[in-house]
Amino acid sequence: YNYASLSMNSMAIDSIDNIYISGKVSEAADWASSGAFLTLKLDPSGTKVWGSSYPLQMQATINYMATSDMFDNLGNLYVTGFDVGQSDSIITIKYNPLTSYNPVWVKSFSPKAMGYDHLAGKTPNKVLADNLGNIYVYGTGYVGSNASLYVVKYKDDGSVEWTIDHYTYNENPLTILNSATLDLEGNLYLTGSTANYDSTTYSVNYLTIKINTAGDLVWSEIYKGPYDNDQASCIQVSENGNVYVTGGSVWNENGGSEYATVKYAQCPSKATLRSMSGSSKNEISTELQYVKVYPNPSNGNMNVVYKIENTEKGVFEIYDMVGRKVFSHELTSSENTFFISGALLSSGVYFYQALAGKKRIGKDKIIVIK
Repeated sequence: YNYASLSMNSMAIDSIDNIYISGKVSEAADWASSGAFLTLKLDPSGTKVWGSSYPLQMQATINYMATSDMFDNLGNLYVTGFDVGQSDSIITIKYNPLTSYNPVWVKSFSPKAMGYDHLAGKTPNKVLADNLGNIYVYGTGYVGSNASLYVVKYKDDGSVEWTIDHYTYNENPLTILNSATLDLEGNLYLTGSTANYDSTTYSVNYLTIKINTAGDLVWSEIYKGPYDNDQASCIQVSENGNVYVTGGSVWNENGGSEYATVKYAQCPSKATLRSMSGSSKNEISTELQYVKVYPNPSNGNMNVVYKIENTEKGVFEIYDMVGRKVFSHELTSSENTFFISGALLSSGVYFYQALAGKKRIGKDKIIVIK
């Protein structure tokens, strides 16, 4: 690519080792005047398969930069980043890399707080996908020295299901989002830091938030270390619903820091749903029944992970495009994973469903590429 400047910031790899990298290209060596998203597909040997840029024609006052790539479980690629200087918006692009390098859709979201600090390397926006094809784009917006977090949830067709914008914990001037993850039910977990300060004191602590599939705040928790200076950097949720957060924490009066890892155990008998406005909702349940197939797309070799209740038996079935059953496996509570051999399925599109008793606990599309 014959541009004055080019920088790649994110990467994703599909199930057959094709590589997708995204970043920014600019016609100006100092990045100051113009730019565009650039996404490249490379085959496993590193040879370029295709390239796609957005906007297609770069304009002088626009500064685009892609910051995150990821796949959903149907093999669609999502690229997100920001446009600073024209619309001050978050751009998200969906590709189906199996069929075309042309975008399926391009969506724009303008947080109430965004500012220009993204160019200085502050928290970029990132993207997650759940098992139903919903997309979550999240990040931190800045106005002067203040910061707040935002989340936008897109449906598979690109329509917006809900947004959380300009959220600050307890009205603190700084609420910074560093990491997010999803559990098997599609609940969203966010972590970062929240800070409160005045002319004499400064306090910064871990902030961890759970948001349900409807966009309601379920709970928020603060971790405060011994010297009141703690910054969370990563969050994960286990299959049984425990939440783990790690980061850095100052542990002595000289400013020396250590890691601090926190485990939150979710208790259905005590946890209640509270919306952003604080209204009480019904008690939540952490009783999980689920099924997950990975990798997807695949070469036919796939793993199936599931959980059903102890009293249940179930079945996992795969159907071809004309509705013929091509695979079946009994599910029991004593087993939680099994392997499907690539010899059983030829290239094509299939559908699976999993039943526990009479209840369907999962269904989705499977893509096999050989």
